Amino acid sequence: MTSRKFLCIAVVCFCIAGSALDKKKSDSETCSLGSHQQWLNSALIDIQSVKPGMSRADLLRVMQPEGGFSGIPRHTFVYHKLPYIKVDVTFGPQVKVEDRIQETPSDKIVSISRPYLGLAVFD
Repeated sequence: MTSRKFLCIAVVCFCIAGSALDKKKSDSETCSLGSHQQWLNSALIDIQSVKPGMSRADLLRVMQPEGGFSGIPRHTFVYHKLPYIKVDVTFGPQVKVEDRIQETPSDKIVSISRPYLGLAVFD
């Protein structure tokens, strides 16, 4: 009979401890969610600071070219802190050197898309 009592007491203790751990986990997930939301808000503010009329050099302070092939004059850029956040950028007339388009830091942005999510592309 005492072994049954011991077993019942052990099960109750494990249940109480388990529910306390679950509560602690939920609290940490909430804090984590808040910090993720704050980081994402900061990232979107960074990305949306780039506007048409700014230069390629201004864009490259926040974004970097996505791997893979891009069309001309439209290019896809990814947020430098997370390559899943992307924008499509169209540049104004670019300099041609020996029948090749030359990208320069002074190229002007004609249009920039809203940020969107996509899988990372690597060369």
